[in-house]
Amino acid sequence: MPSLPEVERAAQANRNLARNDVGGLRSNWSNTPVLVGDGGGPQATGGRISIGRIMIEAAGLTQSGATLTGSGPTQLGNFQASDADLNSIQAINTAGYPSFTLPTQPLGAVPGSDPVTLAGAGIGGISDPGGAYQAAAQNAFEIDPNLPGTNGIAGTATFNQGASGSLPNGSEQDAFLFYDYFIDASILFPGYAVGFVKLTENMSPIPRDRVYMNYSYFKNANFFGARADANRFTPGFEKTFFDGWTSIEIRAPFAGTLDNTQSIIGTSTGQAEVSQFRDVQFGNMSVIFKTMLLEQKTWAITGGVQTMLPTADNTFVNGPTATGENIQHVFVANESVHVMPFVGGIWAPNDRFFNQFLFQIDCDANGNPAYVNSLQSPALRGRDLQLAGRSYYPTFMYLSFGTGYWLYKNDAARFTGFSPVMELHVNQAFQEFRPIHYQGYQLGQNPGVLSITNALIGCNFEWTTRSTLTFAYVTPLGGGVDRFFDGELRAIYNWRFGPQNRLRRVQF
Repeated sequence: MPSLPEVERAAQANRNLARNDVGGLRSNWSNTPVLVGDGGGPQATGGRISIGRIMIEAAGLTQSGATLTGSGPTQLGNFQASDADLNSIQAINTAGYPSFTLPTQPLGAVPGSDPVTLAGAGIGGISDPGGAYQAAAQNAFEIDPNLPGTNGIAGTATFNQGASGSLPNGSEQDAFLFYDYFIDASILFPGYAVGFVKLTENMSPIPRDRVYMNYSYFKNANFFGARADANRFTPGFEKTFFDGWTSIEIRAPFAGTLDNTQSIIGTSTGQAEVSQFRDVQFGNMSVIFKTMLLEQKTWAITGGVQTMLPTADNTFVNGPTATGENIQHVFVANESVHVMPFVGGIWAPNDRFFNQFLFQIDCDANGNPAYVNSLQSPALRGRDLQLAGRSYYPTFMYLSFGTGYWLYKNDAARFTGFSPVMELHVNQAFQEFRPIHYQGYQLGQNPGVLSITNALIGCNFEWTTRSTLTFAYVTPLGGGVDRFFDGELRAIYNWRFGPQNRLRRVQF
């Protein structure tokens, strides 16, 4: 059995072999650590959703051209959960009105509405009467004890022209005016609350053999309407092929962040908000292909593509209706695939000083379908809701630069290296966010064309040339909407496996 000094000498010989200029292929950049990255900050997208619907009925009207007139009175009412399918003029017409009595719960008369004069007639033909009608609907949503689901929640009663209209009842017309109660809410799209993990995070432009774990603490992540801290973890694995010229990498992020299932509640200030900010959420997984393009002794260029897959949970927004029963208001299916090609490079003029860059484009290939419960029906869930449209993430450009220096490097010791690093990350949108507008709903918001710049300072600690622990702090350089968080703490661990000589091009 070899003695301890012999083992140490053999280990030193292996380390020296990895350092040798074997066959003239020695490359200064082989010691370059990873780009630490700024982290795609968790986010949400605000929106406007309806949490209740009531009806104002004006019966016995006379039609003259495009005007309906009558002596009133006009009555407010709402449908109970069992009859919520009648929550539109189209549904009332399909049910065979006037051959049955509408099963509404009376909420009182519209004050000051006599005589009744309405512009328009027929299904979807009546214009917003405003005035006393809108005020009566607003008052009913806010304080009527028969509408417990909206009391205490600040919102706006909005006339729904598409759901309103008139139907003949003998020689007269009966008009049905529907009003929705809209509130502002943090509408999440799948994966946003975990954040998009772009390639820059813990990334070397050079193919590597490694396993790793990333941790990020985001202070006051901007959920657009609310701010909350978030903790994200990203385990990953990278394996090289074809003598180290290419690699395949997998990342699987998860975070303690905003729940993908939200419940709308009222607060003491009369505002609506989600029920909680804390839950463990799985994010969208990434598969990354990387290959060497060019290499010289002091520099190398690589390219490839990152594909972000829709592995995060779907998004649900639940909450009360006007009658107090909980329904599913919004459902967003996670179907979006992001295709993210990139080019990266390293320049290291000597064994101590290193620089690297990454240029990446993020394209949302197909978007996420979003559904809303415009009928306010408790019987509808998921894809049975009404399709409002598809939400697309804007095309982004990610541009990153990093520089550092090995202040200490000794491959013969246990502690083999220490290097401070500085980085600059530019995240530039090429287009605005495109919220979905559907029957008064707004899913998402448009903060404009985002331009987010983050600066980073950190350091690397290396042991036995295979294990590296990195600590860094990221600070945004912008303000307002161009500030996805107030600060980010990063901790990264990398362990490299497999042959570590320069012929494999997979060194750290």
